[in-house]
Amino acid sequence: SLVMTLNRRLHVALNRVRAGNYQLSGLVGFDMNGKTCGIVGTGKIGQIAAGLFQGFGMRIICYDPVRSEAMTLMGCEYVELNEVYKQA
Repeated sequence: SLVMTLNRRLHVALNRVRAGNYQLSGLVGFDMNGKTCGIVGTGKIGQIAAGLFQGFGMRIICYDPVRSEAMTLMGCEYVELNEVYKQA
């Protein structure tokens, strides 16, 4: 939900409403489909996050010293940590 909040700029919308400004301009987010998401740590939380991001049609790259078979089966790509920082 935090990703969607930031994507749709709900924090900006809240501040505008508090100020009495109800304009919608500048509040439309971007399409997350096709974007790259980087996950550092592929334990249970990383696996759940990867599943959520895949639901948005995102490409998942990840890093963990110990590779998870579940992440590989989900179609996630393991890369080096520097590559996660560069691509995501």
